[in-house]
Amino acid sequence: MKKQIAVAVALMAATITARAQCNAERTTCKMDIPFAFQVANGTMPAGEYLIQRMTNTNEGVQYTMIRRIDSSTAVVALTVAVDGKNGKAEPGLVFHTYGNSHFLSEIWTSQDQGQQLLLCNREKELAGETTGSEVAVALQSVSE
Repeated sequence: MKKQIAVAVALMAATITARAQCNAERTTCKMDIPFAFQVANGTMPAGEYLIQRMTNTNEGVQYTMIRRIDSSTAVVALTVAVDGKNGKAEPGLVFHTYGNSHFLSEIWTSQDQGQQLLLCNREKELAGETTGSEVAVALQSVSE
């Protein structure tokens, strides 16, 4: 009897959690990135991408999925919520560039909602060796 109650409680909790995750608002952005780039220690080819926040909060640590429209490649990256720099951030992506190497650094879905990616190992190496620059790519569309 105790086992049946425990199983029933576990199933109800799983159902409630799944329903909450399905109903959570998640921002999805569509981008056309004209160059290959690196994110989460992996290389992504140039092309059209969907970028989707996997959590329903705008604060703290988040998981973000970055995948090509054709689903040929995808990665989930750990991001940290950042402030909108007094509304001066444009919606889009920010890349750190060292020579011909581009690293996804920030994702902005609006002027006040941004996510910053952690530096991958290769970017840390390059940042210690040379001075980089920033390249911005504008959003094509955003849906909530």
